[in-house]
Amino acid sequence: MPVAKVVVNLDNAPSYDVRIGPGIIDGIGERVARSLGATAAVLITDSNVGPLYAEQVHNSLKSAGIHTTDITIPAGEESKSLVCVSEIWTAMVRAGFDQDCVVVALGGGVVCDVAGFVAANYAFGVPLVLVPTSLAAMANASFCNMAGINVEDCEQAVGAFAQVVYACASTEVLGTLPEVEWERGCDEIASIAFAEGAEFNTWFEEHAEDLNQHVPAVVQDAIVRSVVAQANALAAG
Repeated sequence: MPVAKVVVNLDNAPSYDVRIGPGIIDGIGERVARSLGATAAVLITDSNVGPLYAEQVHNSLKSAGIHTTDITIPAGEESKSLVCVSEIWTAMVRAGFDQDCVVVALGGGVVCDVAGFVAANYAFGVPLVLVPTSLAAMANASFCNMAGINVEDCEQAVGAFAQVVYACASTEVLGTLPEVEWERGCDEIASIAFAEGAEFNTWFEEHAEDLNQHVPAVVQDAIVRSVVAQANALAAG
């Protein structure tokens, strides 16, 4: 199955690619090195995803000549906090990262939000690469330039616009996604389809069962359609 590409065009920032399909994690390092000329990266993941895929992404970055430091945060909504973000910034400062580094987010929505907020504010803003690993996060892969964290009991109370430079939805990682997260992703795609309008909504109704059955071509198409819808929303907004 060929890899699909969606180009996200923004009025106030450079365009960037979102690539969707199987087997594209290994090419992250080469793409980041070629497009950014980056030589240093901070790979942010969580305690669930890290043991599964962090080494693969780390090795891809390393093989492209990018010095990479891994930072693992606890899985769960509690990590979307100023305390967690501050700890990451402190680790980056102590490791000597400057404005020439890139932040790579490897995980679901929480990781993408935390990493996006970190990137948006570190050294007055550094580039962000998104490697979403949940179906919901993949569906929102073009929309994660808006990163928010929680304060006290207020969700997304503080936010920032991150400079996304590349997003990579490598669909083979969905094979390890818990069923409850799969259902959450399907619900997210249904919401995006409803908001987008009749064409996407009709497509979703016709393919909902195949999506529930994890049919690869339908999964990829659902993500592509969701990313296009979110990209259109960004361009219009």
